[in-house]
Amino acid sequence: MIVGVIGHGRECATVHRANALRRVDPAQTGDERSGYGRRAGVDRVLSRAAAAWNLSHVLLADGHAEEAETVALHARDTLRTSSEGEGLDYLALHGALLSVAAVAGTRLGQTWAARERLREANKLARLTGERNTAWTAFGPTSVAIHAVSIEIEAGDVGEALRLAEGIEPPPALSIERRVAFLVDQTRGYGQRQDYGSALVALQAASIEAPEDMTYRPAVHAVLRTVIQRGRATIARQGAALATRFNITF
Repeated sequence: MIVGVIGHGRECATVHRANALRRVDPAQTGDERSGYGRRAGVDRVLSRAAAAWNLSHVLLADGHAEEAETVALHARDTLRTSSEGEGLDYLALHGALLSVAAVAGTRLGQTWAARERLREANKLARLTGERNTAWTAFGPTSVAIHAVSIEIEAGDVGEALRLAEGIEPPPALSIERRVAFLVDQTRGYGQRQDYGSALVALQAASIEAPEDMTYRPAVHAVLRTVIQRGRATIARQGAALATRFNITF
């Protein structure tokens, strides 16, 4: 009987020691919880910034440049002053917001401010490299493509096309970004009255993303110009492309 009690006591002591070994130190638990909380805080900050970036692009597409600029810059300021923001994802979203704010600013006639925003974004891109944080595809290539957009919007076609010649979009770049770049080139060629080059860029865009030929007004405008003002051969090819995508001309 005494042996049984002693045996039970030893068993209890063994279990107690095992539980003690498995038990996490309270301070460590607090640190882990703090870490999880901080990570969640960072995720919230980045998610809101990404949502603002998306909304800014929607507003730009709908012709609301002033609202797009306001949303992007407000999100940028919130991101910059947040105590939670850190790391390459934070820098990438900061740069992506500056990039869209730059395009919006150009459409509002603030070309110099837009260029300054893009210079700041370029500094961030050098730190992040090519990075697809929250599908923003931010990096040196994205900044270079935005620079082309800004010069097109500002009416400096020669500079825009010069910049475009130095860009080789990487295979990993999103289709949307590659097509946007092609569309900017078509606009530039159209403004320079180089309708043959404009047609080549349009044909490339039609292969990359056929749906963009149907739904992008900028594409329709350039294609109509090619048909109406290009030489006979170019005009015929342009008309064939328009017919293929049911674009009236």
